Amino acid sequence: MSYPYIVAVETGRLPLTSSLAEALSCATGIAPNWLLGEGRPSDPITPFGMSYTRDYFITNFQRRHIMPDAMDLDGDESREIHDRCHELTQLMRVAYRKRRFAVALYFLRKTFDDTAKAP
Repeated sequence: MSYPYIVAVETGRLPLTSSLAEALSCATGIAPNWLLGEGRPSDPITPFGMSYTRDYFITNFQRRHIMPDAMDLDGDESREIHDRCHELTQLMRVAYRKRRFAVALYFLRKTFDDTAKAP
C-alpha cells in the first residue's frame, strides 16, 4: 500500500476496503468489521469482541516480537501454539465448506510470508 493511497482513504477520497481493513487489523488488533463501520459506533473492539485498550495493543504487539528461541516450548507457549493450530484448522475447514478456501489460504500464506520477512 502506498502512502498516497493511505492518505486518500484517511481523507475520505477513497473508501476503506475490506482488504485494507484486514491489513490494519493485523497491524493494530482492531476488528476489521469495526474499522468498516459495521455494528454500532462505539470504542474500538478486538476481533474477539473485547474492548480495544492500550494494554491489549501493547500485549499483542510485544507478543509478535517474541523470538522463537526465547520461547519455553515446554511451558504455556507450547499449549498456546497447539490451541492456535487447532483454531486455524477449524477456520480453514469453515473456509473450505463456504468455498472460500483459496482466499483463506492466500491470506494465511501472505501472513506467513510477511511474518518471515519482518525484522
